[in-house]
Amino acid sequence: EERFIAVAAQLWAFDRRSARACFHAADVDSSGRMSRQEYVLFREAFIHPQSEYSSHEAVLSLQLRAVFHKYVLSRPAQRHSYDGAMTSDELFEFVRDLCAGDAHTRQVASNLLPLLLRT
Repeated sequence: EERFIAVAAQLWAFDRRSARACFHAADVDSSGRMSRQEYVLFREAFIHPQSEYSSHEAVLSLQLRAVFHKYVLSRPAQRHSYDGAMTSDELFEFVRDLCAGDAHTRQVASNLLPLLLRT
């Protein structure tokens, strides 16, 4: 896990929390290591998100598991518990991250900037 986090930070600029979430989401068999198949699925889900497989059920499932890991399983003593649910604070943080994301920012900017430039 620690090696993966270091490599993900260096190669793909993942922050520690996101790298841990991706690792635990991709480690389907909970072995603490990524198999070749798990790694390929990880790359399709997080490194090449606009590939021909981006709408495949397994890729979408992995992305949702990573979101769950990032916001819920980062709690102390919750790393391997899948029975939890997001608290209101975790949901608020998730929505804040969504709104701060590049896609949302571009959409808002494309709608607002033409209006602001006209005035």
